[in-house]
Amino acid sequence: MNRRCHMYWTGGTLALVLSSCGSQVDSQRAPERPLHALIVTVEGLRADTASWLAGTVKGTGRSVSGPAAGAEQRAELRAWTLDDLAYGGTSWASAYASSPAVLPALGALWCGKPPLEVGLEQDTELLPGQQVTLAELARAEGFCTAAFVTTGARPLAPALEQGFVTFSSHADDHATLVAARDWLLARDAGAEQRSFVWVHLA
Repeated sequence: MNRRCHMYWTGGTLALVLSSCGSQVDSQRAPERPLHALIVTVEGLRADTASWLAGTVKGTGRSVSGPAAGAEQRAELRAWTLDDLAYGGTSWASAYASSPAVLPALGALWCGKPPLEVGLEQDTELLPGQQVTLAELARAEGFCTAAFVTTGARPLAPALEQGFVTFSSHADDHATLVAARDWLLARDAGAEQRSFVWVHLA
């Protein structure tokens, strides 16, 4: 399976986009549509604590993105880290945030517009209903959309659930990841519909 990973920094938020294709794409043919898409965002993750940027960004010597799982689990693809996603794809060390606030930055990510155009400029606002989100576009293309988020000081669902069939909020990152894993494993039992999944960690 050909995996492609794209990573973006949006405000204090790191966004990783992973898409999986069934086979290699021939340069003479139109590219195949992705089977699945995974977007991971992380609040407040500093670039200088990300292992995959070592040598690119002046680091502090402390990494929060390195492997926590054993080598055997990772070799069997039973455990992933942010580093695993980054090393298997393309990352940009120099990208600029549309907003230092979390909800406006995420709103810009989902709508592909600056916060002023989106109409979401503060963490206390909601995404205007007339905006079209990436999740809505994915759903229209036949993806099953699901979001698993860690809710901190602000609830994310009222502002960002637009387009998701499943939107599951949790008190901590572990519960969020367990819920996402369980949802994905349940779909491995023969579901043919493509998946569009967002995981947001605090």
